[in-house]
Amino acid sequence: MDQKSNQDSFLLSCISHVLSFLLNLLLVATSLVLILNLTILNEDFLRKQIDKSSFVSNITNELLTQFNSYGVSAGFDEEFFQSAIPLSYIEADIYREVSRIYSDTDKHIDYQAFRDKLYNSFIENAKSRGYEITEKENTGILYLTDLCTSTYINKLQIPYSEQLSNVLNKVDKIFNIIIFVLIILVIVLAIFILLINKSKRKKTRYFMYSLAAAFLMISVPLIFLYLSDIFERISIGSKSLYTLFQTYIQSTLSLSVFFAFLMLLFWLFIFTYRRVVLYGGKVYK
Repeated sequence: MDQKSNQDSFLLSCISHVLSFLLNLLLVATSLVLILNLTILNEDFLRKQIDKSSFVSNITNELLTQFNSYGVSAGFDEEFFQSAIPLSYIEADIYREVSRIYSDTDKHIDYQAFRDKLYNSFIENAKSRGYEITEKENTGILYLTDLCTSTYINKLQIPYSEQLSNVLNKVDKIFNIIIFVLIILVIVLAIFILLINKSKRKKTRYFMYSLAAAFLMISVPLIFLYLSDIFERISIGSKSLYTLFQTYIQSTLSLSVFFAFLMLLFWLFIFTYRRVVLYGGKVYK
C-alpha cells in the first residue's frame, strides 16, 4: 500500500514538474507575443519613438544640408529651404509614411505636391532676386527640383517599408487569436496544477518554479544584450535613422524588462504567501 502510494506520489510529482515546465514556456511565449504586439505591430509605438528620438528634427537638418549643397551655387541657401519646406510639412509626410506601413491597403504617397511647392518657391525666389526665368533657367530649376524631390523621398521612406507592411498586415490578423489562445493555455495549465496537487505548499511551489524560470529566460538574454552593446555596433549611414533605431530598440528592451520584473513580482508574491501564510514565517524546506 505504501509502495503504491509512493509510486502515485512520484508520478504526480513528475506530471506536476512537466506542467510547471510547460507553464514556464507558455509564460515566456505569451510575454514575447505581447511585446511584439505592443511594439512592432503597434503604430502608436513607432510614432512615440519618432518623437522621442527627435527623428523629424534630425532628418530635417540632414535634408537642409543636402538641399543647401545642391542649390547654394544658384543662390538657394539653407535659409531659403527652411522657409520653403517648414518642419511641420516634413513631419506630416513622415507620419503619412508610418501610416502607410500599418495600412491594410496599398496607399502610395504622392509627392507631387511637394515637388510643385518647391518648384514654385524656386521660381518666386529667383524672380525676387531679379532673375528672368528663361527656358534655360527653367530647365535648371526643374533639374534642381527633381534632385531635391528624389532626395526628399529617399530620406523619408523607411527602409524595407513595403516588405514590412506586407508582413505586418498578414501577421496582425492572427496575432490577437494567438494571444487569446496562449492566455487560455496558461490558465488551463495553472488550473491543472491546482487540481492535481491537494497541498497548497506544492501548488505554490510549482508556480514558483514556472515564474522563476520565466523570469530567467526573459532577463538573461536582456542582460546579455545590454552588456554586449550589440545594437550600438550596427552601422546605419543616416544619423536620424540610427538614432531612431537605437531609441526603438531601447524602448523595446525596457518593455521586455517590465515583463521580466512582472514575473519576479508574481514570484515574490507567492514566496511571501508561502512564507507568511503557509509556513507562519518559519524557514521551510
